[in-house]
Amino acid sequence: MTFAEERHKQYFTWKVASAGTINAAGGSTTSYQLGSKETNMLGLYPSVEILFSFTGAATNANTSNDLKLPANTLTFITVPKATRVGGSNLHAKQSEITSVFFNYLAVGSSAGTLRIVEC
Repeated sequence: MTFAEERHKQYFTWKVASAGTINAAGGSTTSYQLGSKETNMLGLYPSVEILFSFTGAATNANTSNDLKLPANTLTFITVPKATRVGGSNLHAKQSEITSVFFNYLAVGSSAGTLRIVEC
């Protein structure tokens, strides 16, 4: 495969995942494992406001530190490439990434759904 063909394959994929359940605050965090460590971006559409994080293993939401994503808003987020099991290691090789998880939980008392597209 040529370099151009490899780049086309990497950057021009679109994988629609099944809608995920967003548990209400106080419930359990949902962890979505990306289909490939090569996924560059996630398209996200939550029906309720969520807390989220990227990690190398399924992790509970941190209500003090995780970022928030507003409800009913289409957002594309770049997947951090430094995500590693056990934390970040900027000097590790890409091949050392075993898996990447997108962890999310509702901010409020209402549950909802999250539409996810990997690109």
